[in-house]
Amino acid sequence: MPWLANNVQPPYPAPPVTTVPAVATAPVLNGLEGEGEYPGPELALRYWQGETPTADDCSATAKLSRHDDDLYVLVRVTDERAGAPLDRDDVKRHWRADSVEIALDPRGDADDTYVTFKTGIVPLTADGGGPGAGRDADNHQGPVSMTAPGVRVVSTVTEPYRGYTVEARIPLGEPPAAADPERFALNVLVYDSDTDDRTGQTRLAWAPYGSAQADPYV
Repeated sequence: MPWLANNVQPPYPAPPVTTVPAVATAPVLNGLEGEGEYPGPELALRYWQGETPTADDCSATAKLSRHDDDLYVLVRVTDERAGAPLDRDDVKRHWRADSVEIALDPRGDADDTYVTFKTGIVPLTADGGGPGAGRDADNHQGPVSMTAPGVRVVSTVTEPYRGYTVEARIPLGEPPAAADPERFALNVLVYDSDTDDRTGQTRLAWAPYGSAQADPYV
């Protein structure tokens, strides 16, 4: 407590801000960016934790749009080596594998993740399976098929492997509170694994401050 009282911990920088544009036609969930689907700015994800990567080793961008009451998120990841994928029935603790995390604080005033929505998405699962998603360390944990049945995720993976794209539709009725359009908070994170033993090496985030997984206020 004296350490905190004496302001040894510097304040977080102001979190980044963007506007999520509304689109007249819902994006087609196919892991590709179609014309007019994501007209807003491209958000660069920056280094947060772990081994410092080169652009080829791990880099990523995100784009957002909204159609009616659905939030759409498109995340492109450059990755020079695929880590060991998780099994289809083991899509939890997604930071063990190459994955994307989308974290939403619908009211923009949460102190912790108990009143937030967080989903971890892997672009592929073992034995040639497609993408998988679950909720972790938030208001309602477990596979999205049970905890957020309106969520849809798709992915495309390059061949030969140079990375992947994840596209998600998140109905804004799935988070634990109604969205406040002026204070709605969001973070997008990417985890990079370059091993065969399901361990991560690098983490990126749009707001890469402190404990970006656990602190909604960043």
